[in-house]
Amino acid sequence: MSLKVINPGMLTTFQDLGRVGQAHIGIPVSGVMDVAAARLANQMVANETDEAVLELTFTGITLQSSAACTLALCGAEFECFLNDEAVDQEQSIQLVAGDIFRMGRLKLGARAYLAVAGGYQLDKIMDSYSTLISAQLGGFRGRALQKGDRIELRNAHHSGQKRKYDWQKLNTNGVFIVHAQAGPEYDWFSQSSQKLAFSQAFKLSPQSDRMGYRLQSAPITVVEASNMISTGLMPGSLQITPDGQSILSMRDAQTTGGYPRILIVDQLDLSVLAQAKPGDEIYFFRVD
Repeated sequence: MSLKVINPGMLTTFQDLGRVGQAHIGIPVSGVMDVAAARLANQMVANETDEAVLELTFTGITLQSSAACTLALCGAEFECFLNDEAVDQEQSIQLVAGDIFRMGRLKLGARAYLAVAGGYQLDKIMDSYSTLISAQLGGFRGRALQKGDRIELRNAHHSGQKRKYDWQKLNTNGVFIVHAQAGPEYDWFSQSSQKLAFSQAFKLSPQSDRMGYRLQSAPITVVEASNMISTGLMPGSLQITPDGQSILSMRDAQTTGGYPRILIVDQLDLSVLAQAKPGDEIYFFRVD
């Protein structure tokens, strides 16, 4: 029982809820960028919510099934087709042997999550299925999917039909407001720079990926004349680079960094930013 990859899309990897507890040996958490969407996809096919899913970035995938199975797609919205007939992404999708499922045009968001009833047949590495491409670790041979790959299914079957509630559907207008608190080096910045961090719009740059989002804004400058040594780094850390611009560390970010961290994004809100596209605006709302 398997799914054959006909078109893998731009970047499609297996992810789960992350590889925790390995930062001391330099292994980042990784895992899905949008936790809520991945959990929902698994719920719609009656899986445990920490089962592996396929994370698809900006472009979709085309798969041919060798067995009866049920798929669910959550997060970003795409045009979807089953044997070239349009299907509704808002409900689980039933396939039989030989069927071809294809994702077409991206309509909303940035990342989608594809779950299959019964789960994908993968090996856990450090108690996680997540793919870390930079280390060729986990997922499917430690890499993104390629044309011709065969994805083995653990227990393919038809699960009951399930439909998303309206409040579970993606809703974004290109502006993201997330909660954040002052970072460890917050006091290194002038009051005007501190104010900028929590008031201005940060525009997402095309030079962004699962490791970090490069953000464009009015420059933020460090006042404290200090030679910062490399220190621990967690996802959600907004680091200020020497040119006054910023990098928001994401799921695959390195575990240490040498730039001052002016703020830290709430971990639940970090998932919201998974659906941001280049050019979208991000605002940080301060909480203590």
